[in-house]
Amino acid sequence: MKVTDITQQKHNKSRVSVYLDGKYAFSLDEVDAYRLKIKIGAVLTEADVEKCNMESNLSKAIAKAADILSRKPATKKEITDKLREKGYDDPVISVAVNELEELGYINDYDYARLYMDYAAEKCYGEKKIRYELENKGIDPFITEDVLAERSTPDISDLAARIYARYGSVDMQDIKVKQRVSRYLASRGFDFSAINDAVRAYIREYQED
Repeated sequence: MKVTDITQQKHNKSRVSVYLDGKYAFSLDEVDAYRLKIKIGAVLTEADVEKCNMESNLSKAIAKAADILSRKPATKKEITDKLREKGYDDPVISVAVNELEELGYINDYDYARLYMDYAAEKCYGEKKIRYELENKGIDPFITEDVLAERSTPDISDLAARIYARYGSVDMQDIKVKQRVSRYLASRGFDFSAINDAVRAYIREYQED
């Protein structure tokens, strides 16, 4: 198959459309076309065309991932899922994500540390943190590392969180206590921490 024409795309001046034997075949970034020595008169094999398609999709996948990351941090799994939703093949996704990881644009360790700041602000317990980071594809070893660096929420802070949310309530009322307990459990705190927080609330906000 012979390259019979190469034209600059109207809506993206940095990309070119390549025609083989008079028919449109694929598009490439201009720099990739130069690097792959795609020029009029060149003869390409099926393998050459497959490679060009790979390069074309790879450039677009990297650009799409970079656009996502420019708006907010994302994990390796989140970027992989987003690219898959956009219809990119797994081999292209794998190369794109690995390149961005090597360049430091994707870093699950940094993401997990940033998430810890968010979790502290939201007053999340360890169970909630583990659950959320697992869903985001963070390696459990990374999660345990960043949890080890985290300061355990002070029981007085949890009592203050209860007061901020519920005000002055009677913790002797079993229904009230259950409602408060469910709230703290939903934030990932275990039974022991919840009981300690309730006792601290009674001591600090109910006892004279």
